[in-house]
Amino acid sequence: MAKKDKTEISVADKVTENVTGFFNLHKKVILIACAVVVVALIAIVIITSVSSSAKEKAMIRVADLEKRSSAYLSSDEKSADEFNSLVSALNAEIKDSSYTSVKSAYLLGGLYYESGDYANAFAAYSKAYELGKNTYLAPLALVNGAAAAEENGDVDSALSFYTKAAEYKESGVVPKALFNMARIYSSQGKTELAKAELQQIVDSYSSSEYAALAKNILNVM
Repeated sequence: MAKKDKTEISVADKVTENVTGFFNLHKKVILIACAVVVVALIAIVIITSVSSSAKEKAMIRVADLEKRSSAYLSSDEKSADEFNSLVSALNAEIKDSSYTSVKSAYLLGGLYYESGDYANAFAAYSKAYELGKNTYLAPLALVNGAAAAEENGDVDSALSFYTKAAEYKESGVVPKALFNMARIYSSQGKTELAKAELQQIVDSYSSSEYAALAKNILNVM
């Protein structure tokens, strides 16, 4: 029994010696590997911090641009220099699918629309929709883009945008989109399609401001 214990101790000592020897032999490599891991972790922290800081700065810039845009649009005397400055600054923020990019494109559409440049307004709203299809701004960009398209004489694009906006069932723009679709169909002589859109408003959006109007129109169609 004593011999077995001695053997077990000897084996344990030998394993410990081998492990210690391995670490001593490869100590430099292990230290370098550890250092690399530490550096990588530090780099990740720095990159994350910088990225977060950059997003915060972008949010602040776009919030400021929104205030400036609102002030410009509500001003009785609109400065061409301010308009150009806003357009340039907003375009500079449109880079990717981030919220700040989507919001900048949306604000840009509003500036162009109010200035009467409906082609560029449509392009900007289209950009906002493409970049932010899963954001709350998407249906808003679609109905505004459709309005810009109509003003520019592009009824087909307007109808396409109203149709896409109507797919955002949870948004508040659906009744408006359906009503405008009905209006366009009616102007094209597509009475049955117009009736179908109006009836959908009455059936599914009875509390909407468009419901009573849709019902009255249906009564005389």
